[in-house]
Amino acid sequence: MIRVLIVGAGSYIGTSFAAYVKDIFETETLDAIGLIPESSHFAGFDVVFFVAGITHQKETKENIKLCYSVNRDLAVAVAGKAKQAGVRQFILLSTMAVYGLTEEEIRKSTRPGPVTHYGKSKLQADRAVWKIRDRDFKVAVIRPPMIYGQGCKGKYQLLRKFVLHMPFFPETANRRSMLYIDNLCAFATDLVQKRRSGLFFPQNAEYVNTADMARAIAGVHGRRIIIIPVFHAILNKVPSRLVKNVFGNLYYEKTDTVCISGLKESIIQTEKKTVQTIAVLSNDHNWTYNLRKELLESLIMEGYRVVLILPYGEKVEKLKESGCEFIDVPLFERRNMNLVKEAGLFLHYVSILVKLKPDLMLTFTMKPNLYGGMIAAALHIPYIANVTGLGTAADRGGLSGWLSVRLYRAGLRRAARIFVQNKENGKFLVENRIADNQKMIRIPGSGVSFTRFYVREYPVHKECKFVFISRILREKGIEELLEAAVRIKAKYPDTEFHICGFCEKDYQKRFESLRYREVAVCHGMIDDVGGFLEDMNCIVHPSYYPEGISNVLLEACASGRPAITTDHAGCRDVVEDGVTGLIVPVKDAGALYDSLERFILLPLERKKEMGLSARRKVEQEFDRMIVINAYMKEIRQIAGRDE
Repeated sequence: MIRVLIVGAGSYIGTSFAAYVKDIFETETLDAIGLIPESSHFAGFDVVFFVAGITHQKETKENIKLCYSVNRDLAVAVAGKAKQAGVRQFILLSTMAVYGLTEEEIRKSTRPGPVTHYGKSKLQADRAVWKIRDRDFKVAVIRPPMIYGQGCKGKYQLLRKFVLHMPFFPETANRRSMLYIDNLCAFATDLVQKRRSGLFFPQNAEYVNTADMARAIAGVHGRRIIIIPVFHAILNKVPSRLVKNVFGNLYYEKTDTVCISGLKESIIQTEKKTVQTIAVLSNDHNWTYNLRKELLESLIMEGYRVVLILPYGEKVEKLKESGCEFIDVPLFERRNMNLVKEAGLFLHYVSILVKLKPDLMLTFTMKPNLYGGMIAAALHIPYIANVTGLGTAADRGGLSGWLSVRLYRAGLRRAARIFVQNKENGKFLVENRIADNQKMIRIPGSGVSFTRFYVREYPVHKECKFVFISRILREKGIEELLEAAVRIKAKYPDTEFHICGFCEKDYQKRFESLRYREVAVCHGMIDDVGGFLEDMNCIVHPSYYPEGISNVLLEACASGRPAITTDHAGCRDVVEDGVTGLIVPVKDAGALYDSLERFILLPLERKKEMGLSARRKVEQEFDRMIVINAYMKEIRQIAGRDE
């Protein structure tokens, strides 16, 4: 195996090359700091790759001497001692800076004209080392253009910082040669394997326009950047060396091109080689398990580290068994509006995310979307938000609605993607200038799992059993249901009403009263929704809560049960009136009573057919795999794993 000594331990290029060829060559590194080269340092090596250099520093009187000492004197001394030790090939990493800031195409016949001491010292080293080559001691001089890659230093980082912190970028019509680190390593590997000698200009296969590179960097991070063409004429007249370095023409003739990785792929790899850690911000362990479990498992199967950030509950343990990690958020209160407590929650999120440093964040429901989105934007964490509903404040208007819109703008403005669950939510975001259509993707709610929710045999008992499954609060239509149920029970006493879900304090005492105990049976929270539906004839969901797509409607329809629901966003999307169930106006107890009676009087076979039609509809439109595939596509794109 070829033995290669890399002079420049700890250097970006040296470290990258060693990692790239670890299975191809036998490599060792030698620290250039304070090195007094002796022939013994190089004995037994076939190749010496000199990558040491003083660069990326502002030139001052104090460091000019060091620049020549390392870039020129040390390089020449190492080459001489390596030749004495019997090394067969010496590769010197030089620089494009030996040509200065010429605006013309650089050819191998182009006369060098360095304008910096860095360029001058490198050119002097090139020429001195080249003179000692012979048949047994091959010399390869590499004069690369700007090198970039994950963890690189220099001008690329200046460009990157500008792109990630500014909303605009000047249009350019320039042409530049650039070199991705893996392309350089592949080129150097070829030099070693073929023992080539000469002057080389390795570069990417395509020239680069600076504005195009800015777009590519912004795209990886899910940022929109405005390209302003008016700047181009001004830039051409600015004498600054930095401006010329970034926006001027600086390119080689197309000779030693390398295309292991193209520009788009290389930028993705530079900015986000692999999305290793995905943080998931949610408000409830139960919903996270029931609605996101399959997505989380898909992420884990693809090798991502998934960290859940939510309040602890018993379902967390099941999610941990699936491979998720967990960080508790004990300060989270779903319906709390105390400013002091909310500030504490916000700061708690900040401390978690600063420490975790996730590569990508997924947020669900209002507070995770808003607080998590603001923090992710500040920390430059790409994130995907899921608008599962806009919340009651946005729906009411007035001061609370005005404030809600401002919070949504702050929380969603930097999202890489925004998933919306119904067209009304999407329309709201656009009309209030929270997001545009290009950033939004509509998905069928959270979808429904057809393995967990399968068609249950329709019950044939004489009495008709209705079930309400939801948080018990006014906006879910509980008032209208109870009013209609009192009238139905008076006329059809065998009819049963079952109420399942967490009971808000406002309704606890009412359900304990004799009147309501005679009307409905309150079961509290239930784990097995599908099993409970087995004995039910119909689900009643008279909601006017501003939700995305009603999950309980999806689950009931997937189980083969008809539904009675309202003509409200997120409800009417699931039910087809007269085919899979019945739709009533919102906040209309009289209309709800009429629909309940109408359903009671339907023949058994008609009820069964409604249930089967409901199943067919959700199979076609609300398969959870549609949601998972949409997420995986966007995540792979951000991660650079899309094919």
